Amino acid sequence: MTKYRFWVSLLPLLFPLYLVRFDLLGVPTTLLEVVVLVLMVWGMVKFVREKNLFKWFKCHVKQGQKSPLWPMVLFLVAATISMNIVPEITANIDGLEIQSERLAQGIWKGWIVVPSLFFFMANAVRGKDRWWTRSFKALVVSGFGLALWAVYQMVSGDFITVDARASGPFESANYLALYLAPVLLAGGALTVKFFREKNRNLAGVFLGMTIVMAIALWGTQSYASFIALGLGAATYLLLHPAISRQHKLWGLGFAATLVAVLLVTQQGTQKFEQFLDFEGRTSSSVRMEVYEVSLNLIKEAPILGVGLGQFEVQYMLAAPEVLERAPLEWVMLHPHNEVLAFWLNTGLLGLFAMSWLVTLAFIKILHREAPHLPPFLQRFWNRFRHGPSTQLQLIGLSMLVVILAHGLFDTPFFKNDLAYLWWWVLAMLV
Repeated sequence: MTKYRFWVSLLPLLFPLYLVRFDLLGVPTTLLEVVVLVLMVWGMVKFVREKNLFKWFKCHVKQGQKSPLWPMVLFLVAATISMNIVPEITANIDGLEIQSERLAQGIWKGWIVVPSLFFFMANAVRGKDRWWTRSFKALVVSGFGLALWAVYQMVSGDFITVDARASGPFESANYLALYLAPVLLAGGALTVKFFREKNRNLAGVFLGMTIVMAIALWGTQSYASFIALGLGAATYLLLHPAISRQHKLWGLGFAATLVAVLLVTQQGTQKFEQFLDFEGRTSSSVRMEVYEVSLNLIKEAPILGVGLGQFEVQYMLAAPEVLERAPLEWVMLHPHNEVLAFWLNTGLLGLFAMSWLVTLAFIKILHREAPHLPPFLQRFWNRFRHGPSTQLQLIGLSMLVVILAHGLFDTPFFKNDLAYLWWWVLAMLV
């Protein structure tokens, strides 16, 4: 089991390898999926041989509603229902037929089921700090590799995006920002951890990788990621038990200043002007349209949503009627909001299940005591306390804050690597 646990801890290193796609026995798959499924089969054999599978299940049953097993099963059921309500073929607004059923099946496999299997693996074999430290290192190295690609684009000018923003191997800069922001926070927090442990060589290496990832994130020009990263850093500073109150304030001031500097450096750029423009053909005005159409789609199908992967075509069909004119952007893959994305893709049941999981993560990670809080907040905190968290769990919670905050403006789940990152964080916290 030791070797198996070792390889599972290194899986975050391979998250970007979903980009390596091929057919296996006639089924489209990715290199990341193949690795996860091989490890899953290996783990199941070992669990059955060592008679640990029943023990693991029994342990979760004893936890009752505090166990992540039940919301996970509920989410998988919701996603399966959402896959099955999708028609085989949908006629797009231009009259072309879309293979909706096949698209939903691919999303069910690649974004829901296999990443969920990874969650079960990580949650079942996770160790203590040593295991998670190795897994954190693997994750940061994966982010560093993507950041190097993005920095090369910034230096050479060899962008693949139409708006000349750093995106690494992805077609959208937002995809890189959604992955890099939480990983960047992890890199910075690990640097602090290694410095405090007087492991200066390792701290220096991670400081270098963190700086490169920060440059790459700046190159994405993703304002949502800047704000989300600031909130995550604030969470880490406020909840860290070894940081004094004075240092917390200094750290919060530095984080706020850094976010402000990042935003100020963007003043005068075309993207910043578009960010504040809600009338012209800008990203902000497009988002307002997307939210309006998304809410209308939810109104039309409040229980089941529109089905897995059907937002793009349903947006095209509904937008002209809802907006009473042609939308500013016809092609819209996601509703640019995590709550809307879960509701539309997996229905009300899927949204409820995921909300249950995220709530469990926050409840289980709370410290026994939260110093420097007003009395009424202290009572609220203590009411839901679970026990003292480790420093690595605190990093994980701060990463979750980054992901959720970014999810107010984008969709940090419905994509292969983002789904794995989401489940990796939750596996640590629940």
